[in-house]
Amino acid sequence: MLKQSEAKFWRSIGWILGIVLVICVVANSIYEEAVPHQITLLLFGCLVALGVGNTVVNPGTSAVKLSEEDEAIFRRNQFIVGFIVSTILVLLMVFTELGKSALAWLFAPIIVLPYALVIRAHLEKE
Repeated sequence: MLKQSEAKFWRSIGWILGIVLVICVVANSIYEEAVPHQITLLLFGCLVALGVGNTVVNPGTSAVKLSEEDEAIFRRNQFIVGFIVSTILVLLMVFTELGKSALAWLFAPIIVLPYALVIRAHLEKE
């Protein structure tokens, strides 16, 4: 369960990322290449990863209420799916031209997300 202070912290980070992303988009619309596309993609990827991470660790975001046991099984399945998606993205980056494109910056936060969530879960148990 996401603690209120932690939820407030990540919500603030989300707002900051969103504002910086909007500034980058506006700057690039006024003057092309004002902000490198890699930075814009990385910011967007971080914002997506933050949203996905919130849905994984915060059962309150779901309209469906599960028992504690079912919730644990569901969360474990979410971790498994996250690792599978991350592995597929890593393989695509390594074995295709995707790794050399600017899109790699978009997928980097999503690839790191499952590992960060496992570390968070481990730290929370201590």
